[in-house]
Amino acid sequence: MQTNELFVERRKHTRFQLRPGAYAVLSPNLIKLGQIMDISVSGLAFRYIRYGNKEIDNFDNDVLLYGKNMYVDRIPFQVVSDVELDNPGVFSSVLMNKFSIEFKNLTSKQLEQLEMFIKSHAIN
Repeated sequence: MQTNELFVERRKHTRFQLRPGAYAVLSPNLIKLGQIMDISVSGLAFRYIRYGNKEIDNFDNDVLLYGKNMYVDRIPFQVVSDVELDNPGVFSSVLMNKFSIEFKNLTSKQLEQLEMFIKSHAIN
């Protein structure tokens, strides 16, 4: 039996691709740091270098976004996924993961700062 399952988009907000130079870091201990892949007012995904197979999960649930002399800090979130990305080449020893989060309980000020961050860094 052949099935034709269609991908159903569940996101409520548009995701934006960002110019190089926009980063996310799990704070306050800088446990995971990486380049933002895409972002919306409800969440983001970023890629980071994974060191070995050891996963570190003891971080506070807030994230700092920065780039172009601008930052938004203390954004509360919930982890959606943390998955290994395909290795770009047979000779590469760099292990990369994609870390996806959903923002939670943003204040109106945080939402305003997040919207400004997106506008400032989004690819048109």
